[in-house]
Amino acid sequence: MSRYKSLELFKFGVYVTIPVLLVGAIVYRPENLEAIIRNCLVTGGNGFLGQHLVAQLADSGEYEVTVFDIRPPVIPFPGVKYITGDLTKEVDVDAACKGKNVVFHCATAAPTAANAANLKLMDAVNVQGTRSVVEACARHGVSRLVYTSSASVVFDGSPLVKVDESTPYAARHMDYYTGTKAQGEVAVLAANGRGGLRTLALRPSGIFGEHDTLLVPSVASNAARGKLKYIIGSGRNCMDWTYAGNGLGYPRPSVRLPFHLVFFIALLMQYVILPLLAPFKKIDSDFTPFRIKLASVDRTFSCEAAKRELGYRPAVSLDEGLRRTLASFQHLRRGVGGARPKST
Repeated sequence: MSRYKSLELFKFGVYVTIPVLLVGAIVYRPENLEAIIRNCLVTGGNGFLGQHLVAQLADSGEYEVTVFDIRPPVIPFPGVKYITGDLTKEVDVDAACKGKNVVFHCATAAPTAANAANLKLMDAVNVQGTRSVVEACARHGVSRLVYTSSASVVFDGSPLVKVDESTPYAARHMDYYTGTKAQGEVAVLAANGRGGLRTLALRPSGIFGEHDTLLVPSVASNAARGKLKYIIGSGRNCMDWTYAGNGLGYPRPSVRLPFHLVFFIALLMQYVILPLLAPFKKIDSDFTPFRIKLASVDRTFSCEAAKRELGYRPAVSLDEGLRRTLASFQHLRRGVGGARPKST
């Protein structure tokens, strides 16, 4: 087996149009990692990204895999050990990291509409929880810590075209979640070289695939409600993901709306209307300035560092990844009934 196989687990199962930005103070090439990545911990291993990573690690037959998640698995992978624990509890994190060679930190408080206003949760999980993982890794002699960050940590709403790891953090993040991911990344990278620990941050953009609970279900739900008729701005901006709604049988957006008008309405909703309504009714909304920016400006990234340092090559093409994703979401197709309009 080629030694490069030891790092192919980063690229199987999850489909990313421009795969990853690779951030790390010291990069260790695959030929230096032959014997150390054997006993693995995957935090958030029962989530969307984590399930794909766990599947590839387990299927390889070369790794002892432990999953640490606040939720039990829906369908456990054979041979994988599962630990139910809370990332915000240091004692749980410490016990999970003990005896591991490598930790893949995938757990996160996702930016769902329900979580968007829960700033304490995002801080506790994405910042404090990540720091607990770092401390536990250093304390127990873990060799490698791989952190799943976000390409959005460099996004301030301005267009990004083929940017790389040299791009600085956004001076002002578009939402609270992204700010917490940046803080977590800083903590991970700062620990590089501490007591033999080597750290790495991956910044994926536009992840989609089977088990997705955010992008595809949201697209299908909004399409079923007639909310995807509109093109914000010119509609010519390039993004690092594909509009999966086309494959589910919903019409393409066709009505053009001026960006500044829509962005102003989103600002009004977030900072005026929703706060005024909050004492009377809790409203979860994904109509935010951040989402409008995502839909209307260029956001593309270079993965040359991952190719150069890790031998990264996408194992699944974009078209094949989209085909597999849509095949797993047939229940959300138009007319099937899985994505019926819901009251708002």
